[in-house]
Amino acid sequence: MSPLSPAATAAPPDPPVADPAPTKKPRGNPTLHLAPRCGARTRGGCPCRAPAIHGKLRCRMHGGRSTGPRTPKGLADLRAARTIHGFDGAEARARDRWRLTTLRRARVDMAAQRCQGHLPPAFVARLYGHAPELMPPPRPTGGITAEMDRVRRRAVAAALAPWKRAIAEARAAERAARAAARLAKPPAPVGARPPRGTGVPKPHAPIPGAAARAAARLAKPDAPVGARPPRGAGLPGPRAPIPGAADPAAAARAAARLAEPPAPVGARPPRDAGVPKPPAPIPGAAEPEAAGRADCPPKTPAAASPADATQARRPTPPRPAGEDPLAAPVPKPQAPERAPGPGDAGAPKPHAPIPGPAAPATPPGLPNRAARRRWKRQQRRLHRASGACALPTACD
Repeated sequence: MSPLSPAATAAPPDPPVADPAPTKKPRGNPTLHLAPRCGARTRGGCPCRAPAIHGKLRCRMHGGRSTGPRTPKGLADLRAARTIHGFDGAEARARDRWRLTTLRRARVDMAAQRCQGHLPPAFVARLYGHAPELMPPPRPTGGITAEMDRVRRRAVAAALAPWKRAIAEARAAERAARAAARLAKPPAPVGARPPRGTGVPKPHAPIPGAAARAAARLAKPDAPVGARPPRGAGLPGPRAPIPGAADPAAAARAAARLAEPPAPVGARPPRDAGVPKPPAPIPGAAEPEAAGRADCPPKTPAAASPADATQARRPTPPRPAGEDPLAAPVPKPQAPERAPGPGDAGAPKPHAPIPGPAAPATPPGLPNRAARRRWKRQQRRLHRASGACALPTACD
């Protein structure tokens, strides 16, 4: 290789770069995701998600680094500043302390009154001597600091501590006395029942006449064993009549029912009892039918058979000459309908049934179909006996 060749004149390669030594303290806080968030309202309207400064509630951008006012004037201005609800401050602190002190003293006073029978004589005398530690405190006239609030709370607790210990001992003595009374009471005999009326509340006022009725029931002799009470015993008596509301006809019917002798036990009512009887035939009801059907000859019992009677009830209309007898009947053309005119007042409508002698109307008052059918059968028998027609379309 010549000394002037390109390979001889090329620079040697750079040595490999060694890795930097690791730092002793890692950068950043590895537990930053566990820090509380600021939560201040941003300009976008959403809460701030930056981590709050240690020991503060806000982040470094929303007042976390601020120390607040430190001068006397700044502190006075802070106290005089307008708050949102007014539940915090010196006045609110004094008001809450007064309310809690009144409540605690009242509870101790009521407990001492309840168990004063087992309290020591010194506490009973102090209870009736209006002990100042049990009296309600005066109303606050100004605010107090947090330190004054703690001092007052400890003073009230120290003043009520002897009372609470005495009340606890009195309650324990009362429970022991009740247990001793229960043990000293003789046990009831086995199977004995408590006296009648034990635990039942007494009536508020005596019922008028109750004592007299009870004495009458006790004075009444006992009925023999197996004897039945008289018929109607125990049923309520008749009510007094309402003045002006009685009906003479109804009173007469009731009197007639009471006057009837009672039916014997086990007797059945007559067969037709309760069924309305058919009314009497209407006089002159058969004459118009007979006059309208004068051309029908009276029927004799042996004149025709049942088949002939059926054919007579359903006559077949005559067919024109030359028409097939097996062909279907051709309906008769009807007159076209037209609007009613001024002269058609009272005239029957088109296609109305032709007026003619109608069947005898069913008299009103029949209760059901069976009664109406019986009435029609009776009318037919009467018409057959008189020789008149029973139906409007054919003769029997």
